[in-house]
Amino acid sequence: AVETGLRVVPNRNDGQFEVDFTLEAGKDGILSVVDMIGVSWYEKKLKGQGQHKEKVGLPNAAAGVYIIQLRKDNQLETKKVIIIR
Repeated sequence: AVETGLRVVPNRNDGQFEVDFTLEAGKDGILSVVDMIGVSWYEKKLKGQGQHKEKVGLPNAAAGVYIIQLRKDNQLETKKVIIIR
């Protein structure tokens, strides 16, 4: 897992946040959010358009640390996000 191009704004949030990343035009990707025991809270299939800004809302997620994952090609980029209630 590579921690590079993923940016989360704001990174202490109430379950509403934006993920900024690059996905090359025409490439397929999957953006997902999982908790520390691996339960998936969000998943979206993406078609690359260069710079992306994806709004994510997790209204039912408990406070805690979550992992944002971006799968593209054979790469997995990850970033931690903290939800506070």
